[in-house]
This record gives sequence, C-alpha cells and structure tokens, in this order.
Amino acid sequence: MAMNEQCFKEIQDVQAEIYQTYKYSEENLTRINEISQEKYKENFELFTKHTKELQLLKQNLEDVFMRIRKIKNSLKTKYPEEYQEAEKMFPEIEID
Repeated sequence: MAMNEQCFKEIQDVQAEIYQTYKYSEENLTRINEISQEKYKENFELFTKHTKELQLLKQNLEDVFMRIRKIKNSLKTKYPEEYQEAEKMFPEIEID
C-alpha cells in the first residue's frame, strides 16, 4: 500500500510541475500575443498612411504627365516645324 501512495505522490508532483510549466508558457504566450497586437496596429497604421501617400503621389505624377502631354500637343500644333526639329534633337525616350 505504501508503494501505491508513493506512486500517487510522484504522479501528483509530476502533474503539478507540468501545470506550472503550462501556466508559465501560457503567460509568456499571452504577453507575446499582446506585443504582437500592438506592433500589428502600429504597422497597420503606418502601412495605411504610406499607402495613401503613394496613391496621392501617383495621382500627382499622372497630373504632371497629363499637363506635359497637353503642353507638347499645344507646341506641336502652334510650332510644327520647330517641334519636329526638337524631336530630332531630343528623341522621346521609351519607358517600359
């Protein structure tokens, strides 16, 4: 009978140790999760801000290039000979 009580006590000790390990791991994982949530929120806000800035930059560049095309067309219409000379001297660069 003493052997059974000793085995039972050992099992309880092992279970208590496993439980403590579990609780420690759970606390660490909870802290990691909280830190991850904070970092995600910070990075998401930065990503959103940068995305909006890039969209604005893209729109501004499209506007600039549209104005350049209008000016070129206007010059081509007003001064066709001079425009052809300028095109020969400064050929348009193709960008892929």
